[in-house]
Amino acid sequence: MLTIKESKTMCDFLLSSELWSNIIGGIVASLVLAGIYWIVSYNKRKTIKGLIDIEGKSIQHRNNGEAGIYENEDVWAEEASIIHDQAIVVAKKISLAAGALIDWLGTVDPYVPGNKLSFWISMLDKVNERIRIILEKHI
Repeated sequence: MLTIKESKTMCDFLLSSELWSNIIGGIVASLVLAGIYWIVSYNKRKTIKGLIDIEGKSIQHRNNGEAGIYENEDVWAEEASIIHDQAIVVAKKISLAAGALIDWLGTVDPYVPGNKLSFWISMLDKVNERIRIILEKHI
């Protein structure tokens, strides 16, 4: 059983300003760290959502190319190139290695050399494949 002196000492300790300043300091520090984490994870979530949107555009554009739903093959190929470049830029926001993974598409099989349509269809396939790899790694 506690004596009156021990209980008074305990009350003095619990009511001391040092204890409460440490508790409040710990709460403030944890809130600051939580805020920093939320900001960092928000930017990452936003970037991943951007990659998912680009993957959707890429799949739709590739399907239109395979089905021949385009007016001009050169315009279609240019749009495919733009989608590829967008994927690189957004992936580099996650990490330079992720951007390099999409950018490193030097030899893409199968395609017929000289056939722009076939090349960009296979290129978009590779872009989609590598976006999936990045998403699996970062989600």
